[in-house]
Amino acid sequence: MAGERFRAGLHRVSGAVNSVVSGSFLGRWSKCMGHVIVVAVCFLVLMVSGCIVEGLRIKLKGVKNELEETRLIYTQKNLELVGLGRMSTVEHMLVENGSRVGRPEKPAVMIEK
Repeated sequence: MAGERFRAGLHRVSGAVNSVVSGSFLGRWSKCMGHVIVVAVCFLVLMVSGCIVEGLRIKLKGVKNELEETRLIYTQKNLELVGLGRMSTVEHMLVENGSRVGRPEKPAVMIEK
């Protein structure tokens, strides 16, 4: 019994392969060939859109990494600027370089044009 089922299944598979190779399945499926083409086009569009989305994700990841590096550089430069802006640091640098400039004795005066 099992052998007969196996032979019947093998006969079906060989018949399907024969019809694909000879092209006779197209005559039988001509009614639904439009649907097959539409489904194939839908799968193609799905695959292409997936590739496009993946490319955009890669670009976005690169831009995020670049933005993070820029933020780190900005923070570092900001810390350096704050350090240089301290009055004691400025006075120390002036003395170190031999400048005669020091703290102002009078408040600043507004010059009008």
